[in-house]
Amino acid sequence: MNKIILLRSYFGDSRIEKMASFLKETYFISIIYWNRNKKTLTSSNDSIKRYYFNLQAPYYSIHLIPRLIIWNIWLFFRLLFTHFSVVQATDLDTAFPALLIAKIKKKKMVYDIADVYRDILPLNYPKWLKEMAWNLEKFIINRADLIILPDVQRLPQITWSKPKKILFIYNTPEIPEKLSDIWIQEIDEFIWKRFCIAYFWSLNNQRFIIEMMNIVANWSKKEICMIIGWLWPNEQEVKEICDIHPDKLRFLWKVDYSQVLTISSRSQLLFAIYDPKIENNKFASPNKIFEAMALWKPILVSKGTTMVGYIEKYNMGYTVEYWDTKECIKKIQYLIEDDYLYNKFASSSQNSYTHFSAESMKQQLLESYNLLLK
Repeated sequence: MNKIILLRSYFGDSRIEKMASFLKETYFISIIYWNRNKKTLTSSNDSIKRYYFNLQAPYYSIHLIPRLIIWNIWLFFRLLFTHFSVVQATDLDTAFPALLIAKIKKKKMVYDIADVYRDILPLNYPKWLKEMAWNLEKFIINRADLIILPDVQRLPQITWSKPKKILFIYNTPEIPEKLSDIWIQEIDEFIWKRFCIAYFWSLNNQRFIIEMMNIVANWSKKEICMIIGWLWPNEQEVKEICDIHPDKLRFLWKVDYSQVLTISSRSQLLFAIYDPKIENNKFASPNKIFEAMALWKPILVSKGTTMVGYIEKYNMGYTVEYWDTKECIKKIQYLIEDDYLYNKFASSSQNSYTHFSAESMKQQLLESYNLLLK
């Protein structure tokens, strides 16, 4: 049986775990993670082998560069002495060792572009550094055997590259037959008879998280609450605000993806309100869009992004201007007060899921790998 190695520069990426679970029925699967938070890692009961490079490092900081070089050198030698048929790198910070070793060993290299690296760098990074990142990424794209994108609307981001083949694997969640019951009693008591907004994943300052927390905290009635959870980079600020408003805001630290889905399913609204001034945000295709579909939830998204296309086509929520808290409050109020409108959006979300089901993504991924390994 062929062996596939997946690479990711941080631990716990649901997209990588999902693709690994799709592939494990046909191939031996290993994942190599950079455990940059020095998190305490627990073993998994599935057949996927997970390996970790333990080195603490920031995320979007100029101080990351020396550690990024160390990570790439370590990854090069790890792959050099590891047997595999295909290596799948995710994003530029894993791509070079993967491509070099694949060429040395005459194996296949798949490049999954979760984010175009140039476009996720902070606005204050020098232009020459962003251009260098794009030229390097274009070099990888043109030489990989297969490119995976999370959305067809990401194609404009890789203009002027010449990929051999492109596959679109949307960030559709796999919904377990039985969602996790961990924390459910505590969460149900917190949510009880209230309109709950849920947000999980990257807690950075370009995602309207603090703004939404302030909206909920200052809501005149206790009819609304919010659950926030997961990772970097400003979780401390989020936690401190939650501690000030424990009756309306709840922060969860160690949450796995099945628990994210469970808690989101018990909430009433999801949101993906990203700052469109950040180039990568314009083309964002976040899990939350597809979680809303799979869990039958309305969603709020920001204008000026390609996410608007889903809202307009499938009628599954509202669009709002980034930073416009008054507009956001108005749209939330509509959803709280109008059951017919809420149920209409929820039903539309449910119906749209058939176009992006996890089973469909699984079949497309397996077919592409089978062709690659013929």
